[in-house]
Amino acid sequence: MKAHLSIDQTTQRKVDALSAEAVSAVINGTEWLTAFAVGRRHEPEVTDPLAVVNQWEREARIFGVELAGHTLYPAYLFDETGNPIPECAEILVIFAGYRPFRIASWFESTCSVLHGKRPREVLASNSPTVVAAAKDHVVGAVHG
Repeated sequence: MKAHLSIDQTTQRKVDALSAEAVSAVINGTEWLTAFAVGRRHEPEVTDPLAVVNQWEREARIFGVELAGHTLYPAYLFDETGNPIPECAEILVIFAGYRPFRIASWFESTCSVLHGKRPREVLASNSPTVVAAAKDHVVGAVHG
């Protein structure tokens, strides 16, 4: 027999507050770029700055998050020349099936594999270790 669990209103308010804090941390933790800004950053004189962003999304080299009716891209996905950091594609393969906001949440969360740093903080400087951290996250806790 399954037990039916219910959450009282006080507990539900606490859960809602924690959820709101988590969303706020993800949104406020990084710089977000429009597709237009990403395209212009990559190639300032391009006539269709959205085309390259659409291509990168189709190739699963970047991800975007819907915020206030617009798709925005975290700046940490791109190197100083505006190109996607190559290992981002590998990380997106590891997180296949995850929703974009969940991926962004992972990038914003501290990680023991990264010695308490956030993946977004070390992606540009140590991307292979961030890939390893993504693999570790998907595997989860291993007991034995």
